[in-house]
Amino acid sequence: MKDLDQNNPDEASESTSASANGSTNEPEAIITESDVKEFLRSEFKLKDLGKVKYFLGLEIARSPEGISICQRKYALDLLEEQGLLEAKPVLSQFMEKLAVHHLVAAYRVLKYIKNTPGQGILMKSKFDLRISRYSNSDWAGCPNTRKSITGYCVFIGDSLVS
Repeated sequence: MKDLDQNNPDEASESTSASANGSTNEPEAIITESDVKEFLRSEFKLKDLGKVKYFLGLEIARSPEGISICQRKYALDLLEEQGLLEAKPVLSQFMEKLAVHHLVAAYRVLKYIKNTPGQGILMKSKFDLRISRYSNSDWAGCPNTRKSITGYCVFIGDSLVS
């Protein structure tokens, strides 16, 4: 089997794996990024644009710390479409039973987005694949409506993903 070098994913070192009875199997192959590029070049006419910077509305920035992903352009386009680029940022908590005052609250959310358009997720370059999830609930916690409020978050290593 080939082991991937975390610092250089294009290169792989070869190792062998042993079965339960101790016998060694033949080396197995692993497909690397360069293998995929080579195959695609043989089948199609390709132009390598380098490292991805923008993909499906996500802005991707690389640094020694890791990869940062955000939707800054999408957030700013949304604000421009609603005519709120000059809005003052304020946070709205939640909405129910839609009415005019809820539209006002939705505009508050857009104002909040205006204040944080470049906010994103940082996937650190040195991380473990430990998945942690946290949740919280407050049964009938709202004193006015007696409605429950719940929330959760999921981390891969130290990076928030949901």
